[in-house]
Amino acid sequence: MTTNILIPDGDSIWTLPVIKCLAFRRDFKVFILSSKKWTAAKCSRSKFYYKYYPKTDQESWLEIINKEIESNAIDVVIPISETESQFFIKNSNSIVAKAKVIPLASNLDFETATYKNRLGAFCEENQIAYPKSRHFDNADDFFTRGNELKYPVLLKPVHDLGGNGIVLFDSQKELEIFVSNKKETNDSFFIQEFIDGHDIDCSVLCLNGEILTYTIQKGFLMGNNPFAPSHGIEFMDNKEVLEITKLLMKALNWSGIAHLDLRYDKIRECYLIIEVNARFWGTIEASRMANINFPVLLCDLTMGKNISHTEFKSFKYLSFKGLLKHIIKHPVYAFDIRSILQSTEAKSVLNDPLPTLYNLREWVGRKF
Repeated sequence: MTTNILIPDGDSIWTLPVIKCLAFRRDFKVFILSSKKWTAAKCSRSKFYYKYYPKTDQESWLEIINKEIESNAIDVVIPISETESQFFIKNSNSIVAKAKVIPLASNLDFETATYKNRLGAFCEENQIAYPKSRHFDNADDFFTRGNELKYPVLLKPVHDLGGNGIVLFDSQKELEIFVSNKKETNDSFFIQEFIDGHDIDCSVLCLNGEILTYTIQKGFLMGNNPFAPSHGIEFMDNKEVLEITKLLMKALNWSGIAHLDLRYDKIRECYLIIEVNARFWGTIEASRMANINFPVLLCDLTMGKNISHTEFKSFKYLSFKGLLKHIIKHPVYAFDIRSILQSTEAKSVLNDPLPTLYNLREWVGRKF
């Protein structure tokens, strides 16, 4: 039997890797709605159809969702981004019963996980290791209350993704000058103590606070900036990372997927929670190559199947940008076709090349 899957936010940058993972199940048929007429996902052979709907108000969007569920006999609804996931959390009672929305956390727990200031307070309350942090509504709030953290510190925008906007400051004077220049924007921001150590991530699929399956990965090739996702990651087992992740997911009573950013503190010799991404992540295809296909398992869980953890494969993975960087440093690697197919997204691109060509055209357009 075919399982019809609806992705309501095809404009998300994480839609394409998700549908590529879903394509490994021949009994899955993927329907995509998008608020953009053209995206890389529209070019993919992995989708059954792609429909453009300009988003207006929530009531109209609900009508569109329910109409699509009814007309296409949708079995499973998979919101991709945090914004769309929260929309379904808040409107779960208004979705027609024919379709099952993937497991999601409660709205309170979802906001606790995704709002940096709330997550810090929650971790402190539940005795889960987290860097000392302060949240400020705007520049005036900062100058009124001041910063009590020891330097160096990181200033983090509340809503930016992928490490964008994170700045390291070594002194109070540097930070004050920076914040003064931001007065007109009236943006809120988050200040966190800088942890001397290294980053490591844990990706999970949970139900009612229990981790059903997971992968752990550490970057080995720096991304576009020191705080951006790595262009190269290595999958590895780490009991300490898993244990602190279990503590947080249990405390949040988490359901669904999540991608946790952690950092190892060299001074205190422990791992700390940094951030919870309550959405799919850019290297989800790498997780599939490590034998954990999160989108497929999430659909199976939604349809009532039991999910048990299987060991993930330890290996190094390079993104497309990472592959180019590696070849520039080690030109001979370009001829190691077998390794490239086994440790990069090359095979996925060859099987479904049009989305990559679309992204390349978009990149060239932005640059020139």
